[in-house]
Amino acid sequence: MEPLIVAAIVNASAGVFQKVLELAGRHDPGEAAKKVVAKTYDTLATATSTNSLRVLIVLLEQGSSLLPKKVRQKAQALASRQEPDGIRFEDELTYRLRFLCQLGLVQPVGGGAEFAITKLGSAFVEKARGDSHRYSSAFRQVSSA
Repeated sequence: MEPLIVAAIVNASAGVFQKVLELAGRHDPGEAAKKVVAKTYDTLATATSTNSLRVLIVLLEQGSSLLPKKVRQKAQALASRQEPDGIRFEDELTYRLRFLCQLGLVQPVGGGAEFAITKLGSAFVEKARGDSHRYSSAFRQVSSA
């Protein structure tokens, strides 16, 4: 991982680094995580593709840990509805989840077989919702008609 990304997160976290890396579930990420994301958003967004954001959205909406196969199924379904001609997810999603772990947005759980979103990841998704320049397709509403 880029040393600049790690440095940005650590510097912005100050004394709350461990707190923002705690698992989030469906709860509010908390002010500490929001402050860290406010300082590091551009750095994190540069490293986080739209499909990686969809993975974070799936983990956030699930509110608990998921196996990579389940994450892939849900994220691909979301992507297919939002961008039918978009780039498909890879068959094996573990490398993407591990990369998101390096960014501090996801944590492995259950002995590393499953993954869950961190408070930092939850705060990142919240901030990304307002970023129509980078991530508009990830939050595109899909009609059920």
